[in-house]
Amino acid sequence: MSLEQGAELRWYEKTGFVVLMLLVFFPVGLVLLWRSRAFPQRGKINLSIIMAAIVAMAVFVALGSDGQAPPPAATQSTAPNSPAPEESLTPAGGLGDTSEIIAAKHGQPTKIYTPLNKDGYGKDYHYVNFVVSTYVENRAQSIDFGPGSGGRWTVAQAQEEIKKYIPHDSVLVKQWDKDETTRIYYYRSNALAKYFSDSWYEDSQGKVDRGSFTVFLMHDAKGVYGVLIATGNMV
Repeated sequence: MSLEQGAELRWYEKTGFVVLMLLVFFPVGLVLLWRSRAFPQRGKINLSIIMAAIVAMAVFVALGSDGQAPPPAATQSTAPNSPAPEESLTPAGGLGDTSEIIAAKHGQPTKIYTPLNKDGYGKDYHYVNFVVSTYVENRAQSIDFGPGSGGRWTVAQAQEEIKKYIPHDSVLVKQWDKDETTRIYYYRSNALAKYFSDSWYEDSQGKVDRGSFTVFLMHDAKGVYGVLIATGNMV
């Protein structure tokens, strides 16, 4: 029976309810629109097109103009007492740095003779033109490096390379030539002094100088071919 014949509209066919459902829950509203006798055929078509356009526009705005969903807002970590990232003691990963920092700076070792044990002790970790001779408590206690492939550095070049692998706050205490092929530099670092036990800072007489380290610069008539750095007074 048509409206013209006086049939009463059911509640879900009434104009107000259908429009409300179109705005609140479009799919249900669309079904009710086409089942309702309160709208003429042309009105149903026009209203469907308008509502579809509104929904499409809302989706487009939500996704952004490039068609990608906006990145989620950054949230602060709620993990309690999260440890701060380990900072490198040296510019390029060297004396006193952890094995993780050195791997991040130099890449994974190409050869390992004595892998780290549960106490963090290991020996002879070979990287490209760089060797950690000894890891103690997972930190580089002694290292050596050179120009590689039979090359040579000048003393000035070697000194610049040394700066990359010693702590940022290193202070030169003294230097001398041990013999014709070895120059020695003696340093101290407050940052380095926080790590390693006293035994790693002892000299030959048993005196402890925490934060001290020795640099051996090996050279011949052609130039510098190797550098060894280790904690304590190694002379």
